[in-house]
Amino acid sequence: MYGIIHYLNLITLTGAVFFGWKHYAKSNLPTKIFTITFSLVYLIQISSFLLARFGINNLLLFHFYFAFQLIGYGLFYWKILNSRKVKMVFLLGLILCVGLIGYEYSSKWNNLSGVFGGYSYFSMNLLFVFASIFHLVNGVINNQEEGFRFINYGMVVYLGGSSIIFLLGESLSKIEWKPILLFNVVLFMIFQVFYFLEIWKVKSS
Repeated sequence: MYGIIHYLNLITLTGAVFFGWKHYAKSNLPTKIFTITFSLVYLIQISSFLLARFGINNLLLFHFYFAFQLIGYGLFYWKILNSRKVKMVFLLGLILCVGLIGYEYSSKWNNLSGVFGGYSYFSMNLLFVFASIFHLVNGVINNQEEGFRFINYGMVVYLGGSSIIFLLGESLSKIEWKPILLFNVVLFMIFQVFYFLEIWKVKSS
């Protein structure tokens, strides 16, 4: 079951990425940033899949996955948050995340291939979830057009769910992890649907 869902995820992700690049030129800057980040995540997932097929440890790729999300999604939110005060709060959150990342990586530097998730990834996801919720709620309160609505829906669903999973970190190896990772893949596929809807909105504009 896990294998089927995993293959289906790669197929749908490939379609979503190609659809995003097909309409890249027509997209605004935040959507372009998101598409680039989404594509880098796709490349990491494909590389991870190929390494796993050849029996090669692919956990080191997680750190690139983490870095691409931190930089790419950080830039995305910086562009869409429309209040200087909120941007400063978001920037402070990013700085705290980077500080936590630095501490976690320095304390586990000799075993990076065994580091998976943890508090730094959880804090980053939580920051992005709060940024998405703020953006959506702010649009409703101020009766504004909710730009990037579907992307933010997707971020809340996927990052909100996967935060709990990756908080388990290395503990995943001590429990029955396949149902948990299956749940994470399903969340990511829902995320892809929201991304597709956002690009469809660009296509139709």
